[in-house]
Amino acid sequence: MCNDAGYYCSGGTQEFVKREIPEIPENYPEYGMFGKLPAYGFYCRHAENLTFNDVELDFIEPDARPAIVCDDITGFELYKIKARLIGNEPPIQCKDVKKMFVQSCIALQGIETFLHISGAKSRHITLSWNDLSSAKNAIKKDDNIEVYLDSNRLK
Repeated sequence: MCNDAGYYCSGGTQEFVKREIPEIPENYPEYGMFGKLPAYGFYCRHAENLTFNDVELDFIEPDARPAIVCDDITGFELYKIKARLIGNEPPIQCKDVKKMFVQSCIALQGIETFLHISGAKSRHITLSWNDLSSAKNAIKKDDNIEVYLDSNRLK
């Protein structure tokens, strides 16, 4: 962050989106030890029972990265999330997530795809009561992944 309002300042480019973050289990993860991460908001890996509630993500300088990137998460809940985005990356990208629940989130204007889910371990994913009508596509996913959609406002 760079100001009291909580906005992220440093712009990220498309090259950071696909960047592989090294595994360094012997070190405690400190802020900045990996440089720029694939997300401008939250990059989460190897976690359980993670919940984001009433979060709005924005930036000052243009940033081409997604707002939230998660890898290997079990028990992931997103409630009332809004995330600004430029470019074609979905604001929320998840790989190998299990027991994911997304509710009451809003896809902001200009978003191509709201959520991208990949990985052979991804399962038990539910989207409910979201307003995804501004996104061209609600979800992009691997063929083997099932997503339960209930009472969402779609295009």
